[in-house]
Amino acid sequence: MQITITKEEENKFLERKEITGNLLYQGTTPSKIILTEEIAKRYNAEKNNVVIKNIKTKYGLQEGTISAVVYSNEKAKKRSEPITKHQKGGATKKEEGEKK
Repeated sequence: MQITITKEEENKFLERKEITGNLLYQGTTPSKIILTEEIAKRYNAEKNNVVIKNIKTKYGLQEGTISAVVYSNEKAKKRSEPITKHQKGGATKKEEGEKK
């Protein structure tokens, strides 16, 4: 897997770096976890402070584009990023059905 950064912007107000890049890979599309680890290594950041916004692959080719955000600290991330259901620890659909 090879990541080439095409655009990097420093957003001082939100305390983060906004990154766009090209992705070359073999086999299946890399998961967000693998990409998070790779970007964290490159920017000397903690894995928890890296958020992959999207991965867009090109049909029939093993390449695509990614956009990610690297926060300077956990507090800045909590201010800007929305909290999803699985991060809240909310009930799953199966558990909700059992309660009724």
